[in-house]
Formats: sequence, C-alpha cells, structure tokens
Amino acid sequence: MDSDRDLQAYFDWITSDLAVGDFNAATPPFCWEYFDVILNLSEAEHPETQGGNAYLWLPFTDGDPEGFAKNLPDALDFLEAHKGKARLVHCAAGVSRSVSTVLAYLCDQREIQATDDIAQVYEFIESSRDQVYPCQEFVDTVAKRYDVPAPLIGW
Repeated sequence: MDSDRDLQAYFDWITSDLAVGDFNAATPPFCWEYFDVILNLSEAEHPETQGGNAYLWLPFTDGDPEGFAKNLPDALDFLEAHKGKARLVHCAAGVSRSVSTVLAYLCDQREIQATDDIAQVYEFIESSRDQVYPCQEFVDTVAKRYDVPAPLIGW
C-alpha cells in the first residue's frame, strides 16, 4: 500500500462509527488513522495490528455456522464495549463473516420482531456496501436470536 488513501478502497462505513471491510482494511499502520477498534473475523491474523488500539481476533471459517455462533457473543460484546469509537469489522473478503456480525450487532440496536425487520437491517448495510453476501446459516443464527424465520439473503 502506497498511502492511507489506498486503504479506503477496502472498507465502507455502515454507520458513522462502524465500518465493514476486508483483510486489507486492517493493514497497519494506516488502519489506526481511520479506526480506534478492529474486530478481525478472518482466519489470518495481522500480528502487527495488535500493538495498536483495541484489537480482537476471533478466527473461524466462512460457512462455519458453529464457529459463527460460538464467536458471535464475544464479537457483539467487543463492539458494544467500544460503541462511539471508530470500529472496523473485517474478515478475508468483507462479504460474509463481517457483514453477518454487523447484521447481528445492528439488529441488537433495534427491536426485531419479524423477518422483515432483519431484511431491513440487511438492506441498510447493503445500501452502504456493494459487496455483501452472507452465509445463509449465519443469517439463520441471527434470526434465531429473535425467534423469527430468517430472510433468504445469503448463500
């Protein structure tokens, strides 16, 4: 990466303080110019990122619903603990694991009572990021938290 400007191509702001990106979005030292908090959901770690601000690595494979369900509570607690700070949630491609985690987090911020409520949160994410295609089993896990059928939005 030649400059911090290059880094902007690898993430999108979903809210004013929450971004979704791919592995490149967390490239130090530039990542700390944009983010105070990084949640890494990829299988690979940025070891040099650990020396920065708040960083948590929760590795699991894309398409692994057990890994997603196991890591989701820690991911949500981490994001909530750093609410109001510039947070990046990333995985390898920034398409499935990170999107599903942000979907769960934003659903927790709203009153989810129906499948359409989850679909609306997904559409909100999609309106800020072109590359969204979560694993359907991850979406199912999010929906189970609210005891509603999952919208069919994933692969």
